[in-house]
Amino acid sequence: MTNQQNINIGIQSNDGTGDSIREAFRKTNDNFNILFAQQNPTTSIVNSITAGTATYVSTSSGDITIWINTTTFVGATGPTGRQGIQGIQGPTGLPGQKGDTGAQGDTGAQGVSVTLKGTVASSTNLPPTGNVLDDGYITSDTGNLWFWGVGNIWHNVGKIVGPVGPTGAASSITGPQGLTGATGPTGFTGPAGTFSGSAITGIIQSTGVTVSITSNVATISIGQAVATSNNVQFNSIGVGTPAAGTAGDIRSTGNVTAYYSSDLKFKENIQNIPNALSNVTFIGGKIFDWTDEYIKERGGEDGYFIQKSDFGVIAQDVLAVFPRAIRKREDGSLAVDYEKLCVLAFEAIKELKNEIDELKVTVLDYISNTRGTQ
Repeated sequence: MTNQQNINIGIQSNDGTGDSIREAFRKTNDNFNILFAQQNPTTSIVNSITAGTATYVSTSSGDITIWINTTTFVGATGPTGRQGIQGIQGPTGLPGQKGDTGAQGDTGAQGVSVTLKGTVASSTNLPPTGNVLDDGYITSDTGNLWFWGVGNIWHNVGKIVGPVGPTGAASSITGPQGLTGATGPTGFTGPAGTFSGSAITGIIQSTGVTVSITSNVATISIGQAVATSNNVQFNSIGVGTPAAGTAGDIRSTGNVTAYYSSDLKFKENIQNIPNALSNVTFIGGKIFDWTDEYIKERGGEDGYFIQKSDFGVIAQDVLAVFPRAIRKREDGSLAVDYEKLCVLAFEAIKELKNEIDELKVTVLDYISNTRGTQ
């Protein structure tokens, strides 16, 4: 073998175009053999070089020096392979601790206070002029409440009550008896006499009392019987205190205990009160001062039965949503049946409880669904 052999190192590292390591060392051995043959044709300097190692050769003064690097050749890093398939998602972690309660929100704007002026057939019948701020009307066709507000226009609050029912039959209840006139002056006491003939010579009559004498027998009659089995009517009554003097008033310094008929056997057409919660909300509760005229008509302020500052409801508000609890007196004023009005509050509480129960179910469903998606 007399020709030098070149090692093909390829175009790029590990691209497969050059000689293999074994082939490269074989060519190296052949080239060394050529050099050795030129220096000493009869002696073989290199018998073999182990493939798989890096060998460096240099010549100086006719000597051949071989360096063998025991470090294995490492090619350049190849291109990054394609990303593998994403693994299955692990199980959901335990829920975190409940966060602190957020700060309380701002207080909402105050609601509208409406001065109810009456009812109209529909919204087209609302008066276009002569209104002041917060004047209100209820439309009979829809039961909606309208009030005069910003922009000098009518604003629709929404349904407050149902349509106005038909007018009830005229009452047949007789009004209270008029005031009793003043008692006439007492006559002078006559001189003592002796019994002879008629025992009674005369009796003075007064309002509500009549006197008749027949055969020396005097009969005194008052306007009504007062036996325990009789029906008695008084103008006003005071128990433990003077009577008010106002027709129909009853005053008592002690407890007045009474019971009302309410047995099921006396009732029919029994129904729940509709819209009780909205009615109670509309009526509300008020504190107020009685007018001086009202106090004067009832004998003046006494700090017990009659006092200037008081609390209660406004009859016109009750009339607008629950007219069953209103009575109209002979002077045209309205009176409220306060004792029965509490039943409206009972039904309103029941409606409110139903709404709270529905909200509880909604919240629990939301919590359950939220945890199920985590």
